[in-house]
Amino acid sequence: MKMVDKYKENKTAERGHRPADYFTNAWGSLVKETQESQQDVLGEIFTAKISFGEHGQFFTPSHVTDMMTRIVYSHEAKEKKNG
Repeated sequence: MKMVDKYKENKTAERGHRPADYFTNAWGSLVKETQESQQDVLGEIFTAKISFGEHGQFFTPSHVTDMMTRIVYSHEAKEKKNG
C-alpha cells in the first residue's frame, strides 16, 4: 500500500476509478483466466501482442511443451519399468 499511496490519483479519485482499482481488476481477470484455462495467458499475450517473437523473446507453444512432457514422462516410465 505504500506504493499505491505515492500516487495522488489513488487518494483523490473515487473508489473504483483509481489507477490502483484498474490494476486490481486487471490482475484479478488475469488470475481467473489463467486458472480457468490452465494456460500461460500472460505469456500468450506477451508473445502475440508485445514481442512478436522479436529480440529472441518467445514462448514455446503449449502443444509443443505438452508433447515434450509426454515424451519425457513416457521415457522415464519405461526406464523405471525396465530398471
